[in-house]
Amino acid sequence: MISAPASRQTTTFCITVLAVTSVLATMSHDPVLLLAGGSVVALAVVLLWRAGEAPVLLMAAGCQLSQVIVLPLHAALMGGQLHDVAFEFGNLTLGTWFALAAMLSLVAGMWIGQLGVRRTASAMELEAAVWSPRAAFVFCLATLLLSALFVALGDLYDGLRQPFLAAARIKWAGVFVLTYVCTTRRRGFVYVLLVAFFELVRGSLGYFADFKEIFIVLLVGTLAASSKLNRRMVLSGALLAGFALTLGAFWSAIKTDYRTFLSLGSLQQQTILVPIPDRLGYLMDRAAAVDGEMMRYGFDTMARRWGYVGLLAATMRNVPAQVPFENGALVGATIMHVLQPRLLFPEKPPLRSDTEITVLYSGINLDAGGNATDTSISLGYVAELYVDFGFVGTLAAIFILGFLSGRVVKYLIASTALPAIVSSGLAVVLMMSVMSFEQGLLKVVGSAVTTFVAILALRISLLPYLLSKWGPTAAATVGGELPHGGGRMAAEGRDLGSHLRGVQAVGRDGNNL
Repeated sequence: MISAPASRQTTTFCITVLAVTSVLATMSHDPVLLLAGGSVVALAVVLLWRAGEAPVLLMAAGCQLSQVIVLPLHAALMGGQLHDVAFEFGNLTLGTWFALAAMLSLVAGMWIGQLGVRRTASAMELEAAVWSPRAAFVFCLATLLLSALFVALGDLYDGLRQPFLAAARIKWAGVFVLTYVCTTRRRGFVYVLLVAFFELVRGSLGYFADFKEIFIVLLVGTLAASSKLNRRMVLSGALLAGFALTLGAFWSAIKTDYRTFLSLGSLQQQTILVPIPDRLGYLMDRAAAVDGEMMRYGFDTMARRWGYVGLLAATMRNVPAQVPFENGALVGATIMHVLQPRLLFPEKPPLRSDTEITVLYSGINLDAGGNATDTSISLGYVAELYVDFGFVGTLAAIFILGFLSGRVVKYLIASTALPAIVSSGLAVVLMMSVMSFEQGLLKVVGSAVTTFVAILALRISLLPYLLSKWGPTAAATVGGELPHGGGRMAAEGRDLGSHLRGVQAVGRDGNNL
């Protein structure tokens, strides 16, 4: 079945985006560029999201798109030009236009790739009707424990580190399931808050900020659980996004001092030498001292860091003027590297560092401060494709990447090997590995392939066991927990029991895997 046209609510949302962008454009020195950014955002929403389904592809494209439009948006709000809010390594305006074209090509490829996807909204709603929030919480805790185990195994077995780290992303499927079930049932939100708090604390105590993912998954789960775009959903999404931005600004304002505190002044080592209680105390002290000036600095720093068009602009200035096009060499090296895992090919030579690649093709001396060798600075996969293929070839290559993403997400969501909610959660896990505009080409392809293989392995091994203990299959088999609502819900419960028993049978005999 081809995806249905955009709903009236989705259309209204897109019109609102365009209206807000039009108002901001009146404040911009380049209103056409800002309007173009808003138009690409609106088009991505129309093509990649249907109410009641997990906006998995929109999540990946939207995160990348935000890194493209944040600088023009920030410049408009500050009343300045692009070069006032970012390092001018090249023509930032031209770089932004090219990045917008690349994102439009990505969205088009994703849309075509997922055409004909099996609609999952009704199946997910039926499953949520018998999956209690408590059971979803236990399932989520199990995925969190599995994630910690995989991270520990990755530290023990260096040759399998990347596969284990990819498998560790399974926790996001658990968080998605919990968010979807609690939002659909409109109860059990304390479980969601507990998990969110745990992830926020865990991420804040590390050397690098590692808490944006929890907000992204919570937002995706909330949107998936809403059958229509109503005021409650808009308000929930706005509050979640606002809290995430505020926390991000706070982190951006204190991160340099915090990292100095963690490493006891040895920033180049990037090591944590301070115990957890002292870290918590430091963060609480800084939070208590927050004021308007600190948050303004934080928002400005966050916008400059999140925007990632400067290195693309520098590459466009430097290639082919100073460095010739590579004519597919980077793509070829990426494919060969992915096809030769180090576990099977231990003699494979090490890759050049991200920083080395960035210095070569951007023409920027990133080691001017003396510590670039200790920091990974990626050129970004769009810039690397430009180095290989130029303008037109880059757009074609990104369209292919988008198409492949759409096809793989379609395969995962349409699979009946697991319940529809879990299948959508696995699609979230996959696309979270490729939602960064700044990722290098090798990391984009390698992470996607490794994560997909890990998902397939988990889908036929650990996940069926976890679901047999705490999933909707167990509830449906024993009569389930049905909400009040009379005969229609009882009939839906019987239909769901039949549906889930079919899912179990397919999972056992291996069909559709």
